[in-house]
Amino acid sequence: MKKYFKITYFNGICGCDETEFVLAESLEVAEQWADDKLEDYAESYAWQYFGWGEDYTDEEYETYFEDCGYNVEECDEDEADDFEEI
Repeated sequence: MKKYFKITYFNGICGCDETEFVLAESLEVAEQWADDKLEDYAESYAWQYFGWGEDYTDEEYETYFEDCGYNVEECDEDEADDFEEI
């Protein structure tokens, strides 16, 4: 039976946390899904870290990416009003 999970992405910048909800077979499946999406999340906020239109090196991006992550926790169906089934 599938369960609902709340995924909260963060990057160390105040106000940039994003939350998604998924319906998955297990915590491990939800974590893998979140891990696959982490790079897209990080890239969408890189401009706030580096400045709009600023260039940055791969090494600088890697340093920024090290501060990015996510938390996955099981949640209630009522909390997951908008979710993706995976």
